[in-house]
Amino acid sequence: MNKIFILIFVLFSLTAQAQDAGKFRVNFDSGVAILPEGNGIYYGFEPKYNIADNMNVGLKLSFLEVSKKLDIVGLGEETYDSNSFAVALTFDYYFNELTNSAFTPFIGAGIQNVGFSDDDFGSADSDTTFGALIRTGFEWHKLRLALEYNIIPESEFSDFDGNAFSISNSYFGIGLGFFIGGGKW
Repeated sequence: MNKIFILIFVLFSLTAQAQDAGKFRVNFDSGVAILPEGNGIYYGFEPKYNIADNMNVGLKLSFLEVSKKLDIVGLGEETYDSNSFAVALTFDYYFNELTNSAFTPFIGAGIQNVGFSDDDFGSADSDTTFGALIRTGFEWHKLRLALEYNIIPESEFSDFDGNAFSISNSYFGIGLGFFIGGGKW
């Protein structure tokens, strides 16, 4: 029964017409995060407001799970698991006038506050930091594919023996998702 409801909901949402200024929409996405030392997955939820027919602003909430291989002096190669939660103010510009179809490319950017949960090697000097993101991709009907680069400063750590080291936090993400509301191109 739930599968039928979901199928009806998806088919209904694909029939909406034209994104309009003054309407709300919500993106849901997940994807792969690629870092220098390892990989992870992320999940996102982003309510948006259409400030024009081809622009919107949003508040992106995302969660990232990462597993990294680090070579730490005195410890050797260690697997490091990390979680982070980010809140970002975003802006997207859509090139709907170029395609005049359901396929619509976009570019976007944002500023974000990122909180970390890094317990494997002791405490970090800072549990939160500010960063930025840039992204591009396309929407087709209610589906969305995005390539995103999150620029986040390195974290400075010390292990349980007092050895200091840095861990990169910036990552490249490839995400797939969908949106509800606000229409389609």
